[in-house]
Order: sequence, then structure tokens, then C-alpha cells
Amino acid sequence: MANIFDYIKWRGDLSVEQCDFNEIDGLIMSAFSYLPFHVLDGALDGKRLGEIADSLLMVENIEKEVIYKGDITLLESFSDSPRFNQMKFYQHDDIYDSDSQTQFSAITVKLKEDLYGVFFRGTDTTLVGWKEDFNMTFVCPVPSQKMATKYMEKVSSTFNGEFIVCGHSKGGNLAIYSSVFSSANVRDRIIRVCNYDGPGFDVDILGSYAYKDIAERIDTYIPQSSVVGFLLGHEEEYRIVHSSQSIGILQHELYTWELMGNQFIYVDDVTSSSHFVDSTLKDWLKGISYEQRELFVDTVYTILSQTNAKTVKQMGSRWFSSARAILKTIKNLDEDTQAAVLEILSSLAKCAKSNMFMINPMQQILKKKKSQE
Repeated sequence: MANIFDYIKWRGDLSVEQCDFNEIDGLIMSAFSYLPFHVLDGALDGKRLGEIADSLLMVENIEKEVIYKGDITLLESFSDSPRFNQMKFYQHDDIYDSDSQTQFSAITVKLKEDLYGVFFRGTDTTLVGWKEDFNMTFVCPVPSQKMATKYMEKVSSTFNGEFIVCGHSKGGNLAIYSSVFSSANVRDRIIRVCNYDGPGFDVDILGSYAYKDIAERIDTYIPQSSVVGFLLGHEEEYRIVHSSQSIGILQHELYTWELMGNQFIYVDDVTSSSHFVDSTLKDWLKGISYEQRELFVDTVYTILSQTNAKTVKQMGSRWFSSARAILKTIKNLDEDTQAAVLEILSSLAKCAKSNMFMINPMQQILKKKKSQE
């Protein structure tokens, strides 16, 4: 099946003026937003994407700076594609702050005259980035959501025209949040919001007037074994994309999503394992308070931080010392914290057990028979 690289070869000779910006373009540009622009010297504003791609390819050991293996292929594709290499790059904001547990990055791209794309980066490999994601279960807004809204206000005051706002993973959440909570005159200029497997929101946001005002312009896409995209709540309709990956969590990587022409290949429903994870997590979160969520997330982050690793990759590369530091930290937790965390984990286990029928065909039959009696 085809992926985004096949699309770039097929559609890459046509500009956005010749062929409208579509859902595949949005995913490609969301992938582009993950690239390590910070390694380049000098101002990037106004440069063509092709120039930036060429400059990144010339950086020594660039393969160690990117997040996904497909990023290098994406750079090579952009270098040769008239559709993408002529677009103009603007306003790269990149903020990392361990004290406030903030990881935020965004770019603006001029797609054609009077049309701009705002692309929010998803979670990188830093522990801080993942911590901020989990903070969303008990805090709203988190710092990156506030920054995303300020970013939208800033770029809308800088550039005239309309906007398409996109993002993958946490970036999809930021795309929706910034579009919802920007001022009314900014919302009026947003013609489309594309959320690629990004987590949702709590009921207060989903029920707000601003959300309902823009909901019809939100397009949400998730792979068939989605985990991240089902976190928290969604009111907008979502479409389910077929992935070349068989393992659920790996389907989150956008290079595995399959397409035909200028559209994704859709399936009718998510897998049973995705339903299981979704129901289990939602039941679990309903059963624990915001205070318990905060305690659990903070404790796990404290434990992982004792490894002195800043990224998930670093923690994995020195797994023995990381494991030893983790075990030592768990042992040194005070009794009250240990008891509270064990209670929360026990609640998760109970929720998983009650939803196990979703991935066991025989249990599905028995549960259905019992409900009919």
C-alpha cells in the first residue's frame, strides 16, 4: 500500500495553487514540523522548505538529531518536490523548560497566496514532553496549550489571509485547543483544523461555545489501533486510517499510515484491542480523582527522573543503570505514597479485567448471552 512518500512522488509536481491542500498534505507538514530546525544557523524566516531540507541534510550526523527514521527520507523528498520545496517557512517557536514541564514547538508555512498553514509539533522523546502530555489528565490548560493559543494570535496578526491548523499527537490537541481559544476574529479565519491521532479534552471544553463554533471545521484521523488519539474525550467525528504496522502503539507513527491518491485508506472500525484500551483508560480515569491522577503522574515522573536521562532513548540505551535507579527510588518512596500508587494501579487492573471481554471472543459471547438473560 502507498504511504506519504508515494504521495510526494505522485502529487509532488503540482503546486497548492494547482491542486488544493488536503488531508495528506496536512499529515506531511505535521511530520515536517518534527524536524530539528534548531541545529541550523541563521534566520529561517522566508526561506523555502527545499532550502531548509537541503541545509538539514548537510548537517553532520543529522540522523542522530531526528526523531523518526522516516524523517531523513522526508527531507530528501522535500528537496526534490516542487509542491513542497517552494513553500515558505516562518515563525519557528521552540520552547523546552523542565521547571514548568513544557515542551512546545510550532511553525507557520505559506502554502500559497493568502493561505497559511500552522503546524504544531507533537511530543518529542524528552521525559518532560511526555510528562506534559500526562498532565493533561488533571490540568487544563497545560503550558503548551497556552503557548499554542498565543502563537495563533501572533501569526494571525503577522500574516493576512486564512489558516489551516494541523498537528500530530499532542500537536493535534494543540491545533484544536489554539483554534478553539483564539479570539473570534482569528477563529473566523481558520478554514480547517486537522488532528492526527491527538488526545482529546474534558467535558468543560467539549461543551463550550467556542468549541462548538469550530467543531464542524475539525477533522480528526486515528489509526485502527489507536491509543493516544482515544485519550480523554472527542465530540468531533473521527475517521479511522489503515496502518501498515500491526502493533497498536506503533501505528501512532505517521509514516505507517496508508493512502490511495489524495486520501487515506479508511476502515470501518478500530480494532478490539483499541476498544479495550480506550474503555479501560476511560473507566480508570473516571474512577480516580484529579488529585490521584496528579499524584500518580508526578510519582512516575519523579521515579523516571532519577535515571538522569532527559529522553526516553537515553533511558533505554543505559537500561541497567536506569532500572537500578528506578528500583532504588521506588524503595525510598514514603509509605503513604507507595500505598496511594498501589491503590491507583489496582484500580487500573480492575478496569482492565472488566473490559477484557473486548479482546476475547469467547468472553464477548458470554457477556452478550448474560445481558440477554
